Amino acid sequence: MYTLSGQSVPAVINVPGFPAYAVAIQSVGFSQDASVQFMTTLRRVIYVYSFGERMGTVDINGVAFYNLCSSPGGLGNGLTGIMKFYSNNSVSTKDSPLAITLAGVGVSGFVRGIRTTFTDNQHGLVGFSVSMATLPSMWG
Repeated sequence: MYTLSGQSVPAVINVPGFPAYAVAIQSVGFSQDASVQFMTTLRRVIYVYSFGERMGTVDINGVAFYNLCSSPGGLGNGLTGIMKFYSNNSVSTKDSPLAITLAGVGVSGFVRGIRTTFTDNQHGLVGFSVSMATLPSMWG
């Protein structure tokens, strides 16, 4: 996110239970689609059948440190935090939606997947992606 002066401003995301240490969120994607069917006739008429909204998706992507020096606060590492977040909030273990906030907009959804990729072993970095299935806004 950028201001008119061209300076970078951090985007605001609030995900309850998401680790706040040794993790850097690089991007957040949101997608929402209508459930719709189009039918074209031989007479060049197009009929549109709308069935409401489909479930959307939120993807949270970033990097986490997994090889930190011991600290007096005992914060642990970001990879452990991401894995704990997933195990505590996965739709397979939690049957109620998680309410998150994206730049002031509330979205409710279910954590459905996690993907990790060890990207920089020298610096102890692992890439991650957490995916959520979101409820349409009229249900959230």
